[in-house]
Amino acid sequence: MEAVINQVNTVGLAVSGVTSPVWVTWLATINPALAAILTILGIVLTVLKIISFVNGGKE
Repeated sequence: MEAVINQVNTVGLAVSGVTSPVWVTWLATINPALAAILTILGIVLTVLKIISFVNGGKE
């Protein structure tokens, strides 16, 4: 079951990695401040995912 969860997380990261630049580019033309906030949030969430993935791998 854990392998399935890891697979889903990996796919989710790949999908968000592909779609995020599109959304940020689209938002930047409309609201640059919001785009900047979402970019920072995305970076923070990605770092947290990596940390939880590393911690989960150790247990």
